[in-house]
Amino acid sequence: MDFVYIRTWERNRIQNSHGAGEGKKARGPESLPGWRSLPGRERDVSMWYVIQTMTGKEQEAADAIDRVLEGSCYEKCFVIRRECVWRLEGRLRVHVEPLFPSYVFAEIDETKKAGAAGELFHALRRVPRLTKLLGGAGGADGAGGAGGGARVKGAAGAGPDHESCVFQAVESGEEQLLKEMAQGDKDFIIRRSPVKVDEDGEILWAGGALTAYTDRIVKKRLRKRYVVVEIPFLGSARRVQMGIRLEGDP
Repeated sequence: MDFVYIRTWERNRIQNSHGAGEGKKARGPESLPGWRSLPGRERDVSMWYVIQTMTGKEQEAADAIDRVLEGSCYEKCFVIRRECVWRLEGRLRVHVEPLFPSYVFAEIDETKKAGAAGELFHALRRVPRLTKLLGGAGGADGAGGAGGGARVKGAAGAGPDHESCVFQAVESGEEQLLKEMAQGDKDFIIRRSPVKVDEDGEILWAGGALTAYTDRIVKKRLRKRYVVVEIPFLGSARRVQMGIRLEGDP
């Protein structure tokens, strides 16, 4: 699978026609192999991209991106996490885990800087934890050399022989759904949803992030305080766990 990039053609053409960059053409994602546009994003103010890293090192990667790049070509870099619980000695202990293991999110606003997505992709090679995945110095499995075909084999959720993109655009509908689930949380943590169940363990009502998504539940584990919902992500259906809170829970 090739990289997926989206260029806001109409907006950037207008900007460039007004002399952006003193006539110098901004380097954008269309200069990279495998670029293609997707419908419905031409007039968006900002968009999300995902950057793949090592599972369990998501926050370290996000911190490294902020430290090395200092937000120069993106608005913010973050990990979407979910509240969940451990049952320890009969007590529920709340903690957080990534909603999508191995993925870091970056928000880009090309109305402020044309070609920011392409610039971010190239700049990520300066981040030590991502250099190998992105085919920087020393190369990487499945990499096509400098500036092209940076892919990684055995990506999260894929078979060992599968090649997955390590830098991809999030579709507008997927982005909106995730924002709704986070409900404005500044740390992008999807909090546990309060639910009411009947005597048979069937969910009668759900609030919080699950309010509008009870029809997406495909599995529930009440004792472990989570449900599994199926949502679209990167163009395919993904099953993710979401924490729940029953009456009487802390």
